[in-house]
Amino acid sequence: MKRNLLISLMLIIFYNARSQFINPPSLNCVRTLNNQDVRLDWTNTTNSCGRFLSYNIFRSTSIDPTFTLIHTEYDSLVTFYTDPVGNGNRTVYYYFMNSSYTCGLPTLNSDTIDNLDPVPPEINYVTVINGKVELNWKPSISPETYGYIIYLFDLADTFSQPIDTIYGSANTTYTDLINDPGSGSLYYDIAAIDSCFSTGPINTSFHRTIFLTENTERCEHYISIAWNSYDNWPNGVQNYKVYMGINNTAPVLVDSLPPTANTDTIRNFNDGDLICLTVIAEQASGPFTSASNTICTTPNVVQLPNDFYIRNVTVAQPGQVDVYYSLDPLADILNIEIDRSIDGISYKPIATIPPSPDLSGINIYSDNSAYPDYQSFYYRLITVDSCNMLYTSSSGKSILLSGYSFGDFTNYLNWDSSVIDFSTVTGFNIYRDEGNGFSLVASLSNSAFTYQESNSTLGDTVCYYVEALHSAIFPNGTIDQVASHSNILCLKPPSQIYAPNAFAPFGNNQLFKPILNVRNITFYQLTVFNRWGLKIFSSTDPEAGWDGKYNGIVVQQGTYAYFISVSTSDNQKIEKKGTVMVVR
Repeated sequence: MKRNLLISLMLIIFYNARSQFINPPSLNCVRTLNNQDVRLDWTNTTNSCGRFLSYNIFRSTSIDPTFTLIHTEYDSLVTFYTDPVGNGNRTVYYYFMNSSYTCGLPTLNSDTIDNLDPVPPEINYVTVINGKVELNWKPSISPETYGYIIYLFDLADTFSQPIDTIYGSANTTYTDLINDPGSGSLYYDIAAIDSCFSTGPINTSFHRTIFLTENTERCEHYISIAWNSYDNWPNGVQNYKVYMGINNTAPVLVDSLPPTANTDTIRNFNDGDLICLTVIAEQASGPFTSASNTICTTPNVVQLPNDFYIRNVTVAQPGQVDVYYSLDPLADILNIEIDRSIDGISYKPIATIPPSPDLSGINIYSDNSAYPDYQSFYYRLITVDSCNMLYTSSSGKSILLSGYSFGDFTNYLNWDSSVIDFSTVTGFNIYRDEGNGFSLVASLSNSAFTYQESNSTLGDTVCYYVEALHSAIFPNGTIDQVASHSNILCLKPPSQIYAPNAFAPFGNNQLFKPILNVRNITFYQLTVFNRWGLKIFSSTDPEAGWDGKYNGIVVQQGTYAYFISVSTSDNQKIEKKGTVMVVR
């Protein structure tokens, strides 16, 4: 109630103040005619102060107060006057008007208007908002401005077409509801008009929208985008910022580029994602921005096999190594090549398999062509996609357990390191089987690679395997705990001559060398034969061993026969026959 009373008092004061003056007519427009005379148009104003006497028109060739009365109009119904100057195209004339009434109160002057066309406004920006173009400009500095004409500029035909008229000099924003900023860059001009609908010159600094385009590079797995520069800001562009939204999420800034840039490469998305992109130009030394059209695309790209890891390598049973691996379930691959190595450097393919229909879990490949009882093996996987691009996984290595029984009834075990990329061995467990199943007999630190125990209380044959405990943190953040098993090694009380059943000339155990539990040797001979009975190695030195070569060349992988003969000083003769596997 108090607020309404205050407003009423203010209105009374305002109208009382206005009633103390004689109001002028509203001078709408001043224009130069074809004969170079100048015509003035106005709207009459009613005053309640006495009787109308005249409208008075004043003119000057400058904006300063040196105005001269050039015409007095005594007819209150007349709304125009033509000033017969004859040179309106060469001279700028300024006009204002006032009214005379018999009441004798002071008069108010109208706006001062010149005979020039209204000055075009300065465009602040054009931008794309919700798929429509919005223009914003500063008001025209010409007092006669009555509104604005919006033009769409055809760059090919150098032709400006008026598309709309905005009335009101203070209205400085316009949204184009017709033209599509997604079809190309749109060029806009603007001109001011007066109330006589005389149109001033078109702004020479047109602004155009940023038109954004994209092209999906299927095999390279990226989206290439390009856009035109934003022109005609007084100080140019500060930078271009690229925003991306994935699967209808809010757009986030993914790149900030210098003002000379007009291309960018978009990555870090998956095949089939809905990608929406927008480029925003920021004005240098100014507050304005301009957004491009937004492009949304579902790129059909070859999905990279991200997160491609060997998760475990373990001996599943004699003659079988299981390789566990994980792979991005969205990966677009044709096949997987299984590679194997004995040194972790030189790999050879051993199989090519199709990808599993479900890659979301951990997959297993079983290598049944290995000899894990005689050699540890490294593994890696290589995928091939439809673009013939190759991607290699991390690697992993199996454990080889070896050992022997001494004549003093001691079983000795030793093993090599277990390797799974991105993991650390935290410890080893030793399992033993005396014929009733395996059970844990020792837990050792991650630095232990040997173990021994007496078999005097054990059975005739004792079997062992080693379990390596791994703690893994993969680059994608996955945390894993796995156990990798060695081969099973079975030991029995030693004979007087012990000969290993396999060796690898290029691996860990590179010599075939028998162990003699014999004293006072007077004669020793080791002879090796191939499968055709050809003698390929012979030695009488107990300290010498066969390196797997014949005539200086390593023999083929396979089984070879041997014969060992030993004589002692007490006329004891000991012989041993058998076979040994050469592993390559």
